[in-house]
Amino acid sequence: KEAYEMLDVLGLDLIPDSNSENDDTKEKEATNISKRTHKSIPKKIIPDGIYTMSRPIRRWKYQRVIAKMQIIGEKCILLKGSIFCPIKSDSIEDATKRRRSKAKVSKDNILQEDFELDTCDPSAASAFLIGGPTNGWQDWKTEEGEPIDCFRNHGEN
Repeated sequence: KEAYEMLDVLGLDLIPDSNSENDDTKEKEATNISKRTHKSIPKKIIPDGIYTMSRPIRRWKYQRVIAKMQIIGEKCILLKGSIFCPIKSDSIEDATKRRRSKAKVSKDNILQEDFELDTCDPSAASAFLIGGPTNGWQDWKTEEGEPIDCFRNHGEN
């Protein structure tokens, strides 16, 4: 059971389940995991650059959030043109709701301008776009396709 929960937290769904009650339970469990594992991020752990995310969202009928994030120093900027999931999870955090309310998003769910987050946390960045709890360290990828978790596990190169 724990393996399936972790796959869901990572955005992987091997066996689609149409039971919405089960989806709500999984989202609540993802929120609990996110709260337990959220730690302050050491300064400058992620090198400057542009990182990408492409992830299907179950509650959005598996449409994809496709986005770019630029790291400059300790700034985390979601780039104009990123696709934003309009449907929020029931377990979305208040800080994420506040951030989402400030974004300029088109009717086509596309960010209309760059959006600088008030925190440089990859999970906050992906939660902003996805509309619910997520593991941004796995969602965001380097140019080579590696999760940015590689920087956290091995430090700066």
